[in-house]
Amino acid sequence: AAVKGEGDADFQKMTAYIAELRKQADSVASQLSALGVSGPSMVPRSTTPLGGGTEGYVKQWWELLDKLEASLSGTDAGAMARWYDTAETHRKGWMTQHSAYATILARQETLHGKITLKQIDAAIAEAQKMADKGKKEKNAQFFGPNGGPAQQLGFAKKHLAAFVAVKGAADPEAVRLAKVIDDADRRITTIGNAVIAELLATRRVPAETYAGGDKASLRSQVIAQWKSKYPQDQILGIRFHNPTWTRVNKWEYANSAATKRDFSWLSVKIITRKNDQVATVNAAVIRKEHLSGNRIYIDPQRNDVGDVSDDVLMKYVK
Repeated sequence: AAVKGEGDADFQKMTAYIAELRKQADSVASQLSALGVSGPSMVPRSTTPLGGGTEGYVKQWWELLDKLEASLSGTDAGAMARWYDTAETHRKGWMTQHSAYATILARQETLHGKITLKQIDAAIAEAQKMADKGKKEKNAQFFGPNGGPAQQLGFAKKHLAAFVAVKGAADPEAVRLAKVIDDADRRITTIGNAVIAELLATRRVPAETYAGGDKASLRSQVIAQWKSKYPQDQILGIRFHNPTWTRVNKWEYANSAATKRDFSWLSVKIITRKNDQVATVNAAVIRKEHLSGNRIYIDPQRNDVGDVSDDVLMKYVK
């Protein structure tokens, strides 16, 4: 084409000849794929006018899929995902012109489906393992919406969504996995509810131990600060559970400078309604700055709405 021009008769004949070869190669590749044949033998050796590196690029992509397939024999889901991501980077737009593209892409999508299934199984197994650990340790934090089991089930659902996007929700494996995930979710929720119920039965509201003359004023300030920051909360009570202030008087050094610190702090608990059965014990720190005329600062911190580690039964709130 560079010498004679694309309008040259001989060039036109050569172009038609190459197109016919490519058509035949694609036909053979499709037949092999239909028969379930896989491996390098499926890669048609026809090329396109994309440069001499095209065939090498095709071969490199196929070899990456070989490594991806080999990773399926292990248990490292992270390694599988990394090999898939590496193979995915070879899915270039210009490769669609190569006769091997559809064949390699079909193999990659098949392997991705297998990886997804293993990732789902691994996430469910890890969720159950964490739930068993939480039950053994009687640790309610395992069972909140941000706990380990919930996160793992979230991963499983995410992987299932990716599988459905390729296979469709009606695919038998997708239907089976959806049920497996739902069953695991119910099973772990049952375990969590039992652990939480056992803990709530023994948990009580902190006792009032502070008797300072400024308690009434401090209580009003804490309530005002809490309502300003969390206006939607229903405050059921304030507990001054520290008997005395703790004073901090020291010099701090940073960036070649010295700073005098002199303050006292007192921790209090704010009890808020969570639902009809449960209240949450939150925390706030009152700080009195002695170098600023004993000015009061209050830092209210609500517990995460899903955290059950500081919940108490409403019947114990007095």
